[in-house]
Amino acid sequence: MNNVSRAARLMALLYRLCTAASLVLAFVLFICSQGSSLPRTIVFLIWIALMAYSFIRILTDLFSGQHRKEQNFQHTLEMLEKQTGSTETAEGTFFLVSLASMAVKLAVPVVLWLIFR
Repeated sequence: MNNVSRAARLMALLYRLCTAASLVLAFVLFICSQGSSLPRTIVFLIWIALMAYSFIRILTDLFSGQHRKEQNFQHTLEMLEKQTGSTETAEGTFFLVSLASMAVKLAVPVVLWLIFR
């Protein structure tokens, strides 16, 4: 883990926090919403199960000490740097794409809640 950049560590931390927040948000919206239709229950439980699986993988990676998410992010940064030719451009692109995917991860429970309320 010594050769992992600060940007990769930061994005791995944000990824962990976003996954936990999405899991909690989906669970709270599922419990607090008024409707109780079967399609709503199935869709929410699928999303909650997906986030729980992702959260369990994050915890096992964190507690195992392997830090594979940081290594994967570092590899992605290195590939982007080769393609763009600049470290700053690669980090900017990486942050933009990562933040967009995290925003989608947080938006899905809200959209499901809006659809099934």
